[in-house]
Amino acid sequence: MTYQIVLLPRNDYWKWVKASRDYVLAFGANLTPDPQVVVRSSLDDLVVTFPDGPAAFPELGNAEKWLSALAPRLRLNPIPASTAEEFYAALQPRVDAGDPFGEPKLPISLVWPTDYPVVTQPFGANPQIYGRYGLPGHEGIDFRALSNTNVYAAAAGEVYEVHNPPGGHVYGIHVRLRHGGGFKTSYAHLACPLVRVGETVGAGQLIGKADSTGASNASHLHLLLKKEGATARGETRFPRDIIDPTPFLIRPTSAAAKTVPGWNWPAAKSLLGAVGRPRTSCARATSTWRSAPGWRPSQSRERTAATRFDV
Repeated sequence: MTYQIVLLPRNDYWKWVKASRDYVLAFGANLTPDPQVVVRSSLDDLVVTFPDGPAAFPELGNAEKWLSALAPRLRLNPIPASTAEEFYAALQPRVDAGDPFGEPKLPISLVWPTDYPVVTQPFGANPQIYGRYGLPGHEGIDFRALSNTNVYAAAAGEVYEVHNPPGGHVYGIHVRLRHGGGFKTSYAHLACPLVRVGETVGAGQLIGKADSTGASNASHLHLLLKKEGATARGETRFPRDIIDPTPFLIRPTSAAAKTVPGWNWPAAKSLLGAVGRPRTSCARATSTWRSAPGWRPSQSRERTAATRFDV
């Protein structure tokens, strides 16, 4: 499920609330005039919609740059509008189309690659850690995946590399797929692969089992996305054509949505509306659990110069 906050200017706030009313009621977004509420949010899949006029947020300057700097994990949905009237005019077609973000058709769609709808480390996070490897931040998305649970292909494609056994690479055992449009995905830290080089797979097909091989301290899935030529064209700050998978991810809907007890209403959907308050198992045993007696933090695996890091 995608969560959404509409950030509105403080000046003439209630005019902006009125302009947002139909949009809020249609898509269940929450409203706030406080940018700090947005920055402090702990939601993993949060979209922030806001008017992107030059004088909309004088206390922030450029709101998009301000939000990106303080909360890079957020997905931003700026709306070109300098007045409440322009904001209403821009939002109304989205209400009519049932499309909250006005998104064009994506060149690739990525289905959720694990059975757990939780992101444990978003793309671009922790630049202080990844800078030592020449990266501006985390070069993929980490998904919750318990040891020996399923890992699925995020899109249809062909297997072009299977790295097995786990030694010699920070990704440990991993699988790489080639897709149409110059896209490639990698699935890292596996317990074992369940596909071979040259095999064609479909979106959502089982391709491996999760674990913590390579430079990893706990079982999870690391998903990497590349687009051929993206670095040379300036489409990404990352080297080796690495791009952010987040805009292409389809949030899983198979899990039962949380509801308020006694009410047939999703827990994440604002009831206040526009009130505007300020399949296969591996043949081998999995790795030893990290909390085993005698384990010390110093024993966790580190990325070193002797280990391949050719993501």
